[in-house]
Amino acid sequence: MTYGILPKSTFQAFTTRRDIIGQLNAEVNRASTELSTGRHADPYGALGSKAARAFNVGAELQRTESFLTSNKLLESQFDTTATVLQDLRTIAEEFLAFSVGSRDSEGATTSELQAAAKAAFTQIANLSNTTYAGKKLFSGVAADQPALTEWSRDGGAGLSPEDAMAAVLGGGLTTAADAAAKADTVDAMFASDPTAPAGLRFEEVFYYGADGTGPRVAAQIDADTRLSYGLQADDQGFRDLMQGLAMLAGTDASQIGDEGAYSEWVGRAVDKVSEGVGGVLDMEARLGFSQNRLELATERLSERRNVLTSERSELEGVDAYDAAMRLTELESRLQATYTVTARLGQLSFLNYL
Repeated sequence: MTYGILPKSTFQAFTTRRDIIGQLNAEVNRASTELSTGRHADPYGALGSKAARAFNVGAELQRTESFLTSNKLLESQFDTTATVLQDLRTIAEEFLAFSVGSRDSEGATTSELQAAAKAAFTQIANLSNTTYAGKKLFSGVAADQPALTEWSRDGGAGLSPEDAMAAVLGGGLTTAADAAAKADTVDAMFASDPTAPAGLRFEEVFYYGADGTGPRVAAQIDADTRLSYGLQADDQGFRDLMQGLAMLAGTDASQIGDEGAYSEWVGRAVDKVSEGVGGVLDMEARLGFSQNRLELATERLSERRNVLTSERSELEGVDAYDAAMRLTELESRLQATYTVTARLGQLSFLNYL
């Protein structure tokens, strides 16, 4: 029996070459990608048993980058908050310097104290409502609510700060005892004391943010650290400052006829402004502490990012020389295949006649 070997048809050979070209093109693209990026095009497929570690490194690097991005935004927010506090303290210090000469008795600026106090009150209230990324900086977790309201504006409870002080002062300040009693009432108002007149407490008239005794605004600044950094306009520094300004804005000190009443009321008001300035300084110090913790966490994250990036490069990186040689070889094979395929494509039955 005679056996013959059946040759492949030119069409079959052409189809086979076309498939090889497709495979070679894919390999060329992969080699080009590796040469340009310095990394395996399919790192997990190329690493074998080390693929799990490469996956973990990539995930951790992504988390680290996410923390660095959010910390950068938080850093900008802290910078804005620091600027606002500094501007606010400047206003308070200027008013304190203006008013201190009239603390114990009438002075050259006494007749202008009320107007200056109203202006400072409103300026500070406006600064307290500064927003960052659409959120109020000093309203705590209730960042969509205003912090402090302006002197003559009803914040929503039915009374403005001006109305509240008018309710306390009534017919004015007549004696030292009368001034002391009314100043005590204002103390209770700004301390949110239960003995304060209903509807006149600090958070009912002056402040509309989150309760300072509740949770504070916080941020996760790395995998292990949650930073509570919220400063609120109901912190003691703000309360003292706004109380002193409200007391002086609520009455014309030059019209207080009794010397004892004047000394009691104006003296306590100026002292409250002074305490408020100290309180704002304390808030700036607390913010500075938060900024320092954020900076240290960001430095640690940056160092960690460098370590992870280096490890990922070692795991997923390819040798540039090897990739270039492989690309050259693939291109040569692809060119040869193109040549053969082109020749096969030109063959027909007439070539054999």
